[in-house]
Amino acid sequence: RDLVIVVGDTGAGKSTLIHFLAGTRLVKVFVDGIPHLDASDVRSEELRRIATSHSVNSVTKFPCAVTVDSPSAPEGKVTLCDCPGFGDTDGAETEIANGHCVLRVVGAARSVRVVLVISRSTIDDRFRAFRVLLQTLTRFIGDMEENAARIFYVITRCDDPDEQRILQNRITYLFQHPTQAEKEDIAFMTMLASMSSKPAPS
Repeated sequence: RDLVIVVGDTGAGKSTLIHFLAGTRLVKVFVDGIPHLDASDVRSEELRRIATSHSVNSVTKFPCAVTVDSPSAPEGKVTLCDCPGFGDTDGAETEIANGHCVLRVVGAARSVRVVLVISRSTIDDRFRAFRVLLQTLTRFIGDMEENAARIFYVITRCDDPDEQRILQNRITYLFQHPTQAEKEDIAFMTMLASMSSKPAPS
């Protein structure tokens, strides 16, 4: 099958994103004064297997695929795969097992595209956590330059338009003024090139 895998750190919002892409109605709720999006009116049994949570602890324990309607897809449908988070809160052994599961899913697919989910809270001035995330992703998909056209990204928890513009400007600045170590990080520079080419949100 043609597959879109959704990957990122634990708690970044991967499962919530899949519900959004699948057309689930999302309702903003507040837990301990912090806003979250709850899945409401889930459309299918498949989607009910995609669990969301208010906490930053790992909820997705193994890759879980769901096929949804997509008018732009060749067959009118696309399969989304919710993957366990990198940096799994259940420990290193669980993360290793998760990695093997993801590799098996990717290996069985006819084609693979990747949606990289990044929480705004993990982004500092030099995108250090993002660099670590890309290093992990490279282990799954191989050469980043070769696969760059198949990788897309979503930054979650960044609703304010001014903050979005600031973040876009920071991405462009990093791409234009990298440190020596950043220049040597091919995966990082490849993704910055892609991200900096996107227009700022309007």
